[in-house]
Amino acid sequence: LREMSSRNTAALRSARAGLEFALPETLYPRRFPIGTAASIAKMPRERFVEFYNAWYRPERATVIAVGDFNITEVRQLIEREFADAQGRGAARDVQDFGRVTTDQGVTARWNTVRDASETNVSISNYRAAKKELDTVAAQKQELVETLGQMMLTRRLNKLSENADALISAPSVNQTTLSHRFTETSIGADCEPAKSLAAIALLETELRRALQHGFTTEELAEVTTILKKGMA
Repeated sequence: LREMSSRNTAALRSARAGLEFALPETLYPRRFPIGTAASIAKMPRERFVEFYNAWYRPERATVIAVGDFNITEVRQLIEREFADAQGRGAARDVQDFGRVTTDQGVTARWNTVRDASETNVSISNYRAAKKELDTVAAQKQELVETLGQMMLTRRLNKLSENADALISAPSVNQTTLSHRFTETSIGADCEPAKSLAAIALLETELRRALQHGFTTEELAEVTTILKKGMA
């Protein structure tokens, strides 16, 4: 309960409200991590053990091998070392996480959190995540998307540096939730009275990037930044 109290921040409450708005037909808003005060207070040790044994099992484990090695030899080694691993207790079926609501068009919501230290505006898109193998082609596509997000963030950062800037702390992100739903968003902090103007600015810059792309100089700049981060 102490951990629940310490995590009860404005940012967390805002995030929960966002999930209730964006993913109303999924489990995320209704089954938030850590549970409720009532469920925690009544949770016996046996229930924790049952949960652990049901989900932390060999058939749900992933072995990650990294390096320049012979794939056949490593596969045989993994099979030899882990073939006799057995789960404890009964396994559980994965629950239906629900679906992304796609028939409501463009919608908006203003959420007020009284103890929030700033006002944040964002434009987000949610879709079902693609189930694909982790191939070289998929990694290349992810790299292209990352570079695009970095270039758009750089543009917004430059706009936020002006003395009369509408926004601050801009961000462009793409996140996949539990391998099921993908959220793509662009957002920034702003003064409450300037929230509509800030949203308009974000939309304008997003459309400009989608319709006209980026310059060679912008690509070279973020490529250098990415390489330095990987060095």
